Parts: sequence; C-alpha cells; structure tokens
Amino acid sequence: MMKIGIISEQLNRQLTGRGYYIYNLIDIFSNKIDKNNYDVYLINYQNTRIFLNLKHIIISNPFKRISKSHHQLWYLYLPLGLNNISKKVDIIHCINAEPTYLKPKNAKLITTIYDIIPYLFPETYTFSTSFRFKFILPVTLKIS
Repeated sequence: MMKIGIISEQLNRQLTGRGYYIYNLIDIFSNKIDKNNYDVYLINYQNTRIFLNLKHIIISNPFKRISKSHHQLWYLYLPLGLNNISKKVDIIHCINAEPTYLKPKNAKLITTIYDIIPYLFPETYTFSTSFRFKFILPVTLKIS
C-alpha cells in the first residue's frame, strides 16, 4: 500500500483556488480511489475540521504565537519536519509556491506550483516573494 502525505495547511483558513485544489485532491484520494492501494495522510501544523476520517501528521509550527503570517513561516521549518515523517510516507505532495528547499530523506517529493507570476514579474511583488520565487523555488523544483 502506498502512503501519500499531502501538505494541507491551506485547509486551515478560507478556501481559495489553491485551497479548493487541495480539498478536491484529498477528496478524490480519500473517497473515489481504491482505498486498498493508498493510505492518505494530511500533513499540517494543526488538525483540520474536515477529512476527520484520514490520518493526520502534525508538524508543529514554532511561529504560530509570534506572527500573523505564521503559515508562511511554517514552510521555513517544514523541511526539518518532513525528514522526521518521511519514514511514515512514501510520497509527500506539496501544493504551494512556498519553497520546500530540502529533500526529504526517505520519501519522494512532488511539488505542484500553481502560480508563476511572481517569477515572471517580480517587480509587481514584495522583495521577499520575489526572492523566494527567483532563488529558492528553482532549488525546490530541482529536488522534486
């Protein structure tokens, strides 16, 4: 049985385009595909209120108390957490433009980039967003 971990932190807040994509992907794997072949894990920094029938892997968020944008900062901490959980899952699917710049040790990493506008037009974004897309995102793509 293949164990698939899906980074699902987007489900913690109001769903947008990326959130709906993640929701539908998890819904398909959890309800419409033969459950004898796949085991789906939600990777998050907190339990979600949906998909309660699935297994959750919680990777703590050390930034939760110090920043309103703690979900973005969580991605800086995520590589360390992914190495700890990569023994539990075979595949880790990240659906985010936030870079996951370290390859998990024992699992394959799949990265879906939903938006490359900050890469193509960095002048229209903040310095930090432009920096992530220009310099860190290529590393993420290389290890995926």
